[in-house]
Amino acid sequence: MKYTLSNPSILWLLLFILFCNHSNGQVATFSFKYATSWDEVPTHSIETSDGGFIISAKQGDMNNYSFHALFIRLNKWGDTIKTSKIYNSTGNCFIYELLCGNDGNYFATGTWQQSPVEMNFWLVKLNSNLDILWEKKYVTACYNIDIALGLIDHSGMLNLYGNGNFGSFPNNVLLIYQCNQNGDSLGSVKLIQSSYHAVVNDMAEKSDLSGYYLLIDGRFLINTNSWGQILKFDTGLNLLTTDSIPRQFFQCYNLLTIGSKIIVTGMKPNLGLNPLTNKLGLLQLDTAYHVLAENYIGPDDTVSYPGYIHNLAMIDTINMYYGGTLNQDNNAIFSSKKTWFILGKYDTWLNVKWQKYYGGDLNYGLWSLGTTSDGGCLMAGSTFDDLTQNNERDIYIVKVDSSGIITGIKGDKMPLMHDALIYPNPGTDYLMVESGPQVSGASLLVVDIKGKQIINKKIMDSNMRIDTRLLPPGTYPWQMIYKNQIIESGCWIKH
Repeated sequence: MKYTLSNPSILWLLLFILFCNHSNGQVATFSFKYATSWDEVPTHSIETSDGGFIISAKQGDMNNYSFHALFIRLNKWGDTIKTSKIYNSTGNCFIYELLCGNDGNYFATGTWQQSPVEMNFWLVKLNSNLDILWEKKYVTACYNIDIALGLIDHSGMLNLYGNGNFGSFPNNVLLIYQCNQNGDSLGSVKLIQSSYHAVVNDMAEKSDLSGYYLLIDGRFLINTNSWGQILKFDTGLNLLTTDSIPRQFFQCYNLLTIGSKIIVTGMKPNLGLNPLTNKLGLLQLDTAYHVLAENYIGPDDTVSYPGYIHNLAMIDTINMYYGGTLNQDNNAIFSSKKTWFILGKYDTWLNVKWQKYYGGDLNYGLWSLGTTSDGGCLMAGSTFDDLTQNNERDIYIVKVDSSGIITGIKGDKMPLMHDALIYPNPGTDYLMVESGPQVSGASLLVVDIKGKQIINKKIMDSNMRIDTRLLPPGTYPWQMIYKNQIIESGCWIKH
């Protein structure tokens, strides 16, 4: 029998073969949203051995501050395989970080409200199907623990770390618990202070394996003019030194050790500016904490935050991702402000290779990011729409390839991914152009409502300010052209 392309069976077979070949060769990218009537935000994500992901999140009622732990299992294309929840009848329970164990299963670190006056460290072991294998709780003698994170060191030992409050406020304690991967306690340290308050942000093992660095927001024991400190411990968790983080960084610290270099992130404020400006900051330090290189990311007149829990991740020995939230509302969790995830790819000397923006239609907040085995990045964040939501956020996950691009089956770009932004919109006396270095040299063309060209500027800087005081109020269409292609377009409104 002779078949022709008009035969439906042959057409379906050809389409199936083409789809399979395309899927096998395509880097998996996607966007995923998880929305219920609860308030929910992701805290961490981890890639599984099959290329999928486990997302940890807190879910609950923000009005009564009542939360439980949520896990979401996705395949590599962002399809939901399973969800699982853990409730605590005595109070809140939170998961903050996911770690991969030596046996291919996973650890989740968090806090468990044992009673109204007792909160403990909480360690959960689960498999890739989200089945709980066991869980353990470690007594802290704290009535509150701000955060509980985890680190697996070179020997496979688990280090649980965080900070809490005990007795009467402001008695503060820094906590580190060590255990093996069966959950058996091996040791702990509690550093107590009452003069100052410190919040733990990150912990890393020293490159020479001789101990650990602990990054804290605030001050521990000694009063300095710094807003954050680096505590150095030996392998027995004995505190060796307490030093200031340079450049007045504060909040949302992450840290990586690369040979004799230390990479530190944080928020860099410019207190003299009005309106307030906070930029994402990157420092490269030597082991004596001298600044070798630095970079500050984000536009002027805008508040930007690094990812609230995890914002820095190594791709390979010389490249890393760093991300956060652009245009953050500094005064409100549930804000009408339109914000973006901001993600950049950097080398370890802090040179930016590309920078992209995701969102802008709602209020976005980046909580965590991590590298993936294909060289891409998974961003886990939240969204809030003040027109349809009341004190509750949704989980929003974006998986991009190594160029920061998210594509569909046909290779279409995600509509909410941008190489450049124009703001404020609406505006008055000026407009700002924020762009990544990958489009340096692009041209910005702005026309009036009749199509007459009024602005033609070449973009040579990542932050460019254009005076618009002489323009009458109205709507101004614009295009950004790079290598003879329109890469961004929109309308800017002047009030």
